Amino acid sequence: MSGFMRCAVTPVNVARVSLVLLLIFISSSQAQKVWQPDKQLVDELLALPENNIRTFMKNNVSSDEKIDYAVFIAGELIFKRREYKKAQAYISIAEYDLKRRTNDYRNKAKVHVLRMTLDMYDRRYDDVVLNGNKAIDYMQKYGEHTQNRFVYILSMIADAHYTNGDYSKSLDASLRIINEYSNGDSRHRADALFSAAESYYKLSDYQKGVAAADNAFRIYENTGRTKGLGHASKVLGNLYKSMGEIEKSRQSYTQALGYYREVRDHHGTANCLYNLGNINRKEKEYGVSIMNYEDAAYHYVKSGSVSGLGMAKMEIGKVQELMGDYEKSAEIYDEAKMLLVKSNSQARLAQLEYYYASLHLKRGQSREARNAYLRALKIYRKADNQRMVEWVEKQLNKMQKKSDKVTP
Repeated sequence: MSGFMRCAVTPVNVARVSLVLLLIFISSSQAQKVWQPDKQLVDELLALPENNIRTFMKNNVSSDEKIDYAVFIAGELIFKRREYKKAQAYISIAEYDLKRRTNDYRNKAKVHVLRMTLDMYDRRYDDVVLNGNKAIDYMQKYGEHTQNRFVYILSMIADAHYTNGDYSKSLDASLRIINEYSNGDSRHRADALFSAAESYYKLSDYQKGVAAADNAFRIYENTGRTKGLGHASKVLGNLYKSMGEIEKSRQSYTQALGYYREVRDHHGTANCLYNLGNINRKEKEYGVSIMNYEDAAYHYVKSGSVSGLGMAKMEIGKVQELMGDYEKSAEIYDEAKMLLVKSNSQARLAQLEYYYASLHLKRGQSREARNAYLRALKIYRKADNQRMVEWVEKQLNKMQKKSDKVTP
């Protein structure tokens, strides 16, 4: 997805960086004028060691410009240099000075955007939502109407909810972009339609998902966005698979794979191979399935996606379970769990716990299976994923009834 997080190699892609830099360059004290920092001073501030930042700012930057410089330098450090710890120091300076400017909503919005972006890098998805909503609130208070800025924040919020497994809230954020902020900008509309299609898929609203994905595909085709064509084709593959149209699904994934390879998108390539592996697994083509998962794992590594690697490992473990090699399956599940915990991929961790439960039942380990179901249930409840809550509760009830029959 070219405009959204969940298919990006890094938490903030180039398009988003330009939007945020546009946001933070605007000075609150000069309304419609572009604030111009002094280049020499900027170079000095960027080069400062962290423990000298506060003293240097106090002695060399005027109080009127301190917030402007702090926000500007934080943005440079986050988006261009990836020096997050130093960026935190500058953000803290801006936050401290803003305490004395109770009505400076513009700069407060900027700081929350920077905080939100750091939260996404650090995979603190609840904080992404919190800071994103605060930024929107402050933007509305000072009368901000720039479309790109709202879209950037709502895209982050949608991605954070999606990663946490809260697909209804992710859908709400995407629909808000479609309904309020995508007029006249086909990029925003296409990306939001794709995001909505993914959420519809997760919520089992397949017809709406197909309609959204088809609309996104047409816009991507008209604007010549090859990666977008890959995204739309991929989600169509997901939707058709869930609708039982296996051949349409296979064709969509294969088509998406071609688009992703054309633009050398490792993450998209990995995702298509992963999904083709799922089809192979369900068709009991276990050897081909493992090959596709292993190929997907390679591309996830190339893309830097720890959660993707964890997903691929998890499915390889599932195939080993289906083939009856329970020891190998357990070993691979444990590898997958470490990766998914590291990436804080809550929705996938819930799925893995469900897989653990299945494996434990096959090994006659009822207590361990029940505990795995309960761990999955906890995650699904937190994400308000009612469909999966009901499904896991159903499995627990089955276990209880079976236990009751055995117990005298």
